[in-house]
Amino acid sequence: MTIAIITLNRPEVRNALNPEMIQRVIREAKAADKDPSVRAIVLRGEGDFFCAGADLQWMKSSLHASKAQNKKDATLISNLMATLYNLKKPLIAVVQGAAIGGGVGLVAVADIVIASEDCVFGLSEVKLGIIPSIIAPYVIQKIGTSQSRRYFITGERLRAAQAAGLDLVHSVVPRDQLQAELDKILSILMTGGPKAIIAAKQMVKELIPKITPAMVSKTINAIANIRVTPEGQEGMSAFLEKRKPSWML
Repeated sequence: MTIAIITLNRPEVRNALNPEMIQRVIREAKAADKDPSVRAIVLRGEGDFFCAGADLQWMKSSLHASKAQNKKDATLISNLMATLYNLKKPLIAVVQGAAIGGGVGLVAVADIVIASEDCVFGLSEVKLGIIPSIIAPYVIQKIGTSQSRRYFITGERLRAAQAAGLDLVHSVVPRDQLQAELDKILSILMTGGPKAIIAAKQMVKELIPKITPAMVSKTINAIANIRVTPEGQEGMSAFLEKRKPSWML
C-alpha cells in the first residue's frame, strides 16, 4: 500500500504551470492511477505557494500567438484538468499560500482539499481581459452556478475560510498543521475498501451532469477566441507590463 505524491515543483515561480510541468503531472497521475499498490494520490506545491496559474514566460510567448497556437496551449491545460478529474483513485489537494487561475482549477478537480488558513484563491482572468474557460466546468460543478457567476465576473480574491464556505475547500488549518491534517485524512481513507472507494467516487460522477467532450471543446475554443481579441491582447499586455489596462478608470 502506497500513497502517490505529485508535486508542483517550480517554487521559484510560485509553481506556475508551463508545458513541461503539465506533461509531467499528467504522466505521474496516470501512472499512479494504474499502479495497483497506490491507494490515494496527493497533489501539492513545493515551497510557500500551491500554484500561481500560468507561467509568466509562457504567457509572454503566447501574447501574439495565433488562434491555432492558443488553442493548442489551451488543450494542454484542458488535458491536465481532465486527467486529474478522471482519476479513479481519490485525489487530495494540499493547498498553501495561493491558488490562482489554473491553480483554482487544480483545486476544483480534487476530491478532498486541505488548505492553509492564510491561503488566497483567485479567479482573476477577467482582470486580464480573458475568461476562466478551461477550468470553468470543474469550478462550476464544485461551487455551483450562482457563486461561479459572481466570482467569474468580479475576479475577487477569496480567503480560505470563504473558499470553504463555497465548498471549494473541505478543511482549513494553520499552515504548520497541513501535514497532520493530510495524515488524518489518509488514515481515514485507509479504513475503506479500496474498490468500494473507487466505486463510490465513480457513482457520484454518474449521478451528476457530466462534463462532456463537447463542453470541453467549447471551453478550449472560448479561451482561444478571446485571447486574440483587442481586449484580450490589451489585458495580457497590461499585466506583463505591470500597468493598468485601458478599460480601468
